[in-house]
Amino acid sequence: MVALVRPGSEHKLPAACMPVLGDALDGASYEQHLAGSDTFIQLVGVAHPSPAKAKEFVAVDQRSGSEAIRAAKRVGMAHFILRERGTSGSRDARLHRCPKRLRDGIRGERA
Repeated sequence: MVALVRPGSEHKLPAACMPVLGDALDGASYEQHLAGSDTFIQLVGVAHPSPAKAKEFVAVDQRSGSEAIRAAKRVGMAHFILRERGTSGSRDARLHRCPKRLRDGIRGERA
């Protein structure tokens, strides 16, 4: 199992994970480490998303998700699991558009 981590966070991984240092906002920084894997689990996102963090939510959640989808597709990954969060109960349209855009990107529609 391979896990993308920020420098300095390697010690937080379970022993069975091989750390890959990279930038979640730049798929090219970790794409070469995806070869041979069949499933990508996207867990990157803003802590405690809310309407007050909508701009950050789009900048981090949407961008990291889009980069991960592109990287996974380029290496022919068979499965992509997206953790959706932060949208229920909010009236802020930006929080609702982000997961939809990522789902569309997974399906092959424009992300």
